[in-house]
Amino acid sequence: MENQLFKYSEVPADWALCFLDECPLKEQCQRWLAYSYAPKGTTIHSCVTPHALDKGKCRYYVKPEPIRVAYGFGDLFRQVRRDDYHAMKDELIDYFGSSTYYYRYRRGEYPLTPKQQSWMRQLFSRYGYNDNIEFNKFGNLYTFPVGRSEE
Repeated sequence: MENQLFKYSEVPADWALCFLDECPLKEQCQRWLAYSYAPKGTTIHSCVTPHALDKGKCRYYVKPEPIRVAYGFGDLFRQVRRDDYHAMKDELIDYFGSSTYYYRYRRGEYPLTPKQQSWMRQLFSRYGYNDNIEFNKFGNLYTFPVGRSEE
């Protein structure tokens, strides 16, 4: 696993960690990875119990699969016509939820998921800007799925 991609600060507070030494899947499980990066002072956290392990299989196993994220889009409007700028910016602000979030994403403080990148490309395409949409930089981050395996 590429440990430099993992950030414990990204682990949701209610996401179950795994500390089962006897689990044969631990070296390939994101829950074990999250546990291994937990700060030493962590004493209470949601966890997977030993009962989850049955005949070498765990129903809470999560394969660590990082996603490709983008950071920042400060130069994105460089080629945009003045007539389109405010409408496009307003749509982005609405999409991100507020002007505060818009500017944080724009500066690269928050990572843009592939879904967000796709939405932005579609926005620019609707306004006739079909050239390659450039973000400031790219990286990889682990995601923490919830729902199907969380109970």
